[in-house]
Amino acid sequence: TTTAPTARKSPGRTVKMTMEPIQIVATKAGQGYRTEAFSAEELFFRGFKAQKKGQCKAALAPYRRLLKFFAKSPFGAATHYNLALCLQRVNRFAEAAKHFAAAAGAVAKPAEQILALGAAGVNYAEAKQWRKSAQQFATLVARKDLTNPQRLEAQTRLGFAWFKAGNFSKAMSNLRETLAIYRKVRQLERLPTLFYVSMAQYYIAATYHAKFTESPIRLPVQRMMQDMEEKATWMYKAQKGYWRVVKLKNHFWAMAAVFQVGNCYWEYRKAMLAAPI
Repeated sequence: TTTAPTARKSPGRTVKMTMEPIQIVATKAGQGYRTEAFSAEELFFRGFKAQKKGQCKAALAPYRRLLKFFAKSPFGAATHYNLALCLQRVNRFAEAAKHFAAAAGAVAKPAEQILALGAAGVNYAEAKQWRKSAQQFATLVARKDLTNPQRLEAQTRLGFAWFKAGNFSKAMSNLRETLAIYRKVRQLERLPTLFYVSMAQYYIAATYHAKFTESPIRLPVQRMMQDMEEKATWMYKAQKGYWRVVKLKNHFWAMAAVFQVGNCYWEYRKAMLAAPI
């Protein structure tokens, strides 16, 4: 049973007292029953105490119990978020993503909504649920209250999710949008990092690279000549895209891009050696 808020009357006025609901659970134990009473507040701080000590596995049970018995509690939003952090810590990314998304829908502050939506998208990506990741970042980029760095990151992660989902058309559209945003804002403010701009350019090149890798070389000779020309064209576009990454001077993506430039040559050589004779 759950207790309800009560009101106490006094002469000339009404004093309202809001009390935290309490859940009483009776469990059969032998010939009798064992009862247990707990509140949302008690469960929240039990989970929070364990989480603060780094004992995320121990925090899962009280947080889940709170959401089960006190779904509409004022502690609900914070519980979803903290539970998601714990699940993320123990590498249960898909479940973490669900609770981050629930937290995003439960909190009122825009900054907290943005943080939770982004975390949901990242965790769906970690779980390789690319379409769900794309859905979270699509919701994020549709907002009007993102800062420019936040928009660049969300737009890039949206394109990356579609790239990993195998939808190259949507990937290219969103990744190019990142570069378009960058061209607009670079004259207006100094960005703290070009990591996500470089990432967007890298995966534009990677999309060309994927098309280059997938291009077959087939007989007869006339078709083979056309196939080789098409393959070389995709390789050129990929390499050109990778060199553009280098020009952005982000060390992480620049090193990865230089490696892929050489890798393109290696893959082309292998394809030539494996071509039908």
